Amino acid sequence: MKAPEERRKPSIEKTISKLVAGEKVTIVAFGDSITEGYEVPRGFVDFWEEALRRKYPAALLRMINAGRSGDTTFAAVDRLRHDVITHRPDLVTVQFGINDCFSTVYRSEFRENLQWLILRIQEEAQAEIALVTSPVPRNENDQESLARYYDVIRFFASEYDLPIVQIDMEWKRILRGGGDFDALMLPDGIHPSETGYRQISRLFMELFD
Repeated sequence: MKAPEERRKPSIEKTISKLVAGEKVTIVAFGDSITEGYEVPRGFVDFWEEALRRKYPAALLRMINAGRSGDTTFAAVDRLRHDVITHRPDLVTVQFGINDCFSTVYRSEFRENLQWLILRIQEEAQAEIALVTSPVPRNENDQESLARYYDVIRFFASEYDLPIVQIDMEWKRILRGGGDFDALMLPDGIHPSETGYRQISRLFMELFD
């Protein structure tokens, strides 16, 4: 009797195929200040673009950083068409949650908004999507609060069979392992340093393995 097949790992096959073929590829990184690259010369989008160009030198790659500091998913809904859909992207990464958690956005509202964003990107842009969590702070109470929002992101990754970049899990692994957590973060304890962004870009490149 044949063993049940393992579930296929969600991927971005169309985007990878176009990169390999040296075609035009547009990637939009959609998110908040973590995506934008708050208070650093270069954020993960910059390091990720460099890595992609090294891996796919023939590709005609266009990277768009559509991160905006302070944004919740409500702001994301308002600017989706102008900042994402109009670019006709092949791949969109979606990274929200921290501002929703620490502002007045209920988890139920976050869930509704995130689902709306996923469906609109799929239907209107017909783009592939990768969902993204964000770093966790050192404070355990804040970690617990954020986990409730990151669990929503993981739920939709499973529900819609989307790849996910789980930055929060990598940060927790580093904390548990006694790594130099402070080197990954700015003094505010929320935003990554350039060192942290380099680490994040490596997690993004795992999508292309």
